Amino acid sequence: SNPTYRDYARDVHDSGQHLLDLINEILDLSRIEAGRYQLNEEPMLLLSVVEDCCHMMELKARNKDIRIVQDFENALPRLFADERAVRQIALNLLSNAIKFTGTGGEIRVRVGWTAGGGQYFSVKDNGPGIPEDEIPVVLSAFGQGSIAIKSAEQGTG
Repeated sequence: SNPTYRDYARDVHDSGQHLLDLINEILDLSRIEAGRYQLNEEPMLLLSVVEDCCHMMELKARNKDIRIVQDFENALPRLFADERAVRQIALNLLSNAIKFTGTGGEIRVRVGWTAGGGQYFSVKDNGPGIPEDEIPVVLSAFGQGSIAIKSAEQGTG
């Protein structure tokens, strides 16, 4: 019945949930590398998931005076995908865009139809980009380019 204790309990619970999520991500990475990751595919709304991720990252972007511009097509039907995996992909892309976009920059997030009738989402920022010769490095497990190393931002690559 004490509101302060309730807040403490909520903080402990949220921290525990965050730690559990991190452990699950590490286990997922191990499963992926072993070729044993099981997709949990179900009908999901791509637009809703990406929109939620944008809202989650809004404060982090605002702290760097970065604008997240959402360009979403309406009335997209559900698609069959692993929602947790799609959410993690969206959060990773948004986090990297915020990390490497300078103060006052802009990130454009799009969700819509492909020419072939599928759905897509994209994240485009006006950061420095990746030098062409470093693309193989950053695409390898835990690889980081020179810009990431110089910026001293947190991340494992």
